[in-house]
Parts: sequence; C-alpha cells; structure tokens
Amino acid sequence: MPDHENAMQTVRDGRRRDKRLKPMRIAHVIAGLSAESGGPSTVCLEMARWQTLLGAPCTILTVRHEGPSFDVQPALNAGVSLI
Repeated sequence: MPDHENAMQTVRDGRRRDKRLKPMRIAHVIAGLSAESGGPSTVCLEMARWQTLLGAPCTILTVRHEGPSFDVQPALNAGVSLI
C-alpha cells in the first residue's frame, strides 16, 4: 500500500482526509449583517456555521451597521468568530 494511502482516514461523512493536513481556515468578508441586506447576510452566517461544524474554523469580517441585524448567536454557538 502506498505511503499516502496510510495517511488517509475515513471521516464521518465518508470523505477521506489526509492526517498530515491542517484544517482549512476560512474568512468571510461582508459589508454588514443587517437584516435589510437580506440573502447575502443569511447565507454568510449559515455557510460559516456549517463550515465550522464540519471542521473548518471560520471568521466573519464585517463592519457594524446601526439597525436590526440577523441573529448571529447560532453561528457564534457553533464556534464562528465575528470581527
């Protein structure tokens, strides 16, 4: 068996991951998480939450806007960083 196959492992969802690789860190940059911006804010929060739950640490970089924003608590509870 080739050496690279020995370094592989099966993860919960059936994909294979090389043990030698560090997890990818992801940064999402968005102008704001205002409820007025609609779709992009929702997608950014949910995508970051799921990526973090799947093992890729995420950070959302945004400027703070006044006014109502989406509930960011589920993403923060999953481990997403918000800057």
